[in-house]
Amino acid sequence: MGVGRRGISRVEDIESVFADQSPAEYVIYPELPAKTLITLAGDSESGKTTLACAWAREAKLRGHAVLLLDRDRNPRERIRDRLKPLGVSADSKLLHVWDCEQKSEPPQPNDPRVVAWVKRMVAETGKSPLVIGDSLISFLMGEEDENSATDMRALFDRFRVVNGAGATVIIAHHTNRSGEARGSSDFKPAGDQGFLVSNHDRAGGRLLDVITLKYEKSRFGFSGKIVYHYADGKMIRASSGASSEQPRHAPSERLKSLLIDNPGVLSDQFVRLAQEVGLTRETARDFLKEGESTGAIRVEVQGRARRWLSWRRHP
Repeated sequence: MGVGRRGISRVEDIESVFADQSPAEYVIYPELPAKTLITLAGDSESGKTTLACAWAREAKLRGHAVLLLDRDRNPRERIRDRLKPLGVSADSKLLHVWDCEQKSEPPQPNDPRVVAWVKRMVAETGKSPLVIGDSLISFLMGEEDENSATDMRALFDRFRVVNGAGATVIIAHHTNRSGEARGSSDFKPAGDQGFLVSNHDRAGGRLLDVITLKYEKSRFGFSGKIVYHYADGKMIRASSGASSEQPRHAPSERLKSLLIDNPGVLSDQFVRLAQEVGLTRETARDFLKEGESTGAIRVEVQGRARRWLSWRRHP
């Protein structure tokens, strides 16, 4: 029956996996591969929701639409307290928060209204929108149990519907006393990229300070840890100890994403963007020079200035 829906009646009708060899795209590299499902598991003081909101702000600045589905019944002032320090003080066309004080309760991710919004945003922005589910347990339906593998898969399947429509999904979840994701062991394999999130207050208290993301799973070959510092309302990546199975290719893929997200950028602006994501000035400049010499990057010369317009997928 599923085969019929896909229009495949013979094995020979299967599309080649080599038909499209475009590189993986990222909303934020390396944390958020586009059109995937990312999980954040941590205790109530770990900063996972604040981190998701920080990513939402960054994604919005890069032109991605964001929808936060808050079924945790957080008071609006609590939601504002998370967003305002990050520089988010109002909703916009690219940012919507569906909380429990709306006229309708926040829906399941596969709700037609959510799916239709994702498709509209993909069409209007050309980029993968970000859908955040806070938190996993609040999306369980009826008699569903987080300890049931079947129910956990059913929940993830509902989020996969918006993945299929073009969205990048973040799901926040809690850990147990052992520091592992709570509930069914199917939680870990159900996502594409998963982190255990912890917070360490260097002053000895419980304020957000040093937030560590430990890779629990990655379909993209990443492992290790990523560290953020939370200061003055900003979530700043202090270091990325994450390693990849293809480390030589990672910088160029990140730079391609930056160029695609910022068409028409000037050389100095591009270098600054590269430095903000942890790459060196030399790496960014070498990337531009090589791209121009090979024809991979379309360039517009204006006097002594160069505008790097777009990445040619097939130069």
